[in-house]
Amino acid sequence: MNKISKSFDKNIVLYDADFSLSNCTLILGENGSGKTTLLRILSGICKKYAGFNEVGSEASLLLDASCLFLFKTGLENLEYFLNKKELEKAYEYIKTLKIDEYINKRVFKYSNGMKKKLGLIISMSRNKKYLLLDEPTNSLDIDSIKLLKELLINEKNNRKIVIASHDIKIFDEKLIDSILVIKNNKLLQKMINQLDYTFFKVKTLEEINESIFKYDVENNYYIFKVNNQEIMEFSEYVCKYKVIEMIKIDYFDKRYLEEIYNG
Repeated sequence: MNKISKSFDKNIVLYDADFSLSNCTLILGENGSGKTTLLRILSGICKKYAGFNEVGSEASLLLDASCLFLFKTGLENLEYFLNKKELEKAYEYIKTLKIDEYINKRVFKYSNGMKKKLGLIISMSRNKKYLLLDEPTNSLDIDSIKLLKELLINEKNNRKIVIASHDIKIFDEKLIDSILVIKNNKLLQKMINQLDYTFFKVKTLEEINESIFKYDVENNYYIFKVNNQEIMEFSEYVCKYKVIEMIKIDYFDKRYLEEIYNG
């Protein structure tokens, strides 16, 4: 468990943020809400706070590009930040993230995406119990984000991962287990598998004029929010309207995120 309060002078950033970390935790919040500050506290970099923190020295934090040695090669950076055993692990990530042909070039010649990959390789290769990633998809292309997600889904079996991100492409039901929402200096935690409602996207042959279930209309679809205890009743009800298509909306659709954030 963690319980953290943090302020800068008289400005409160976090007040009694009481939470636990699941296998993979996503942090959501507006710009300036304290997401990066929370990661810095968890990593042990920021030591001035009130409360207790289970992570500390057991964390590997994603390196910002400014922390890399620009006039050294990618390999020389890896050799500086990693020990021999960790370096062996890094070679696997080098191939997976497809930067092997650049690894012997100086980092100042790298694109922003290549620098991000190098930082990710360093952070993921370190032998720590917690992996803390601040906006890990920034500067990455779609294929690289897909590769990163696959790596992290496997990685969360070995240690706990904490991700702060606004990028919808990193959100995945197979990856994220819980969400921490920072709002108005408070923190709310939601477990994905404990949400008590489901959104359904429905298209019918007949128009639905009235419903005992709340819905919105969007692009010729009816969007229903259904309490999980009423799903069978909902199915029986909606089928009266000759359903063409009924889809369960993914947990990381904007509707869930808005509900969680505003809840």
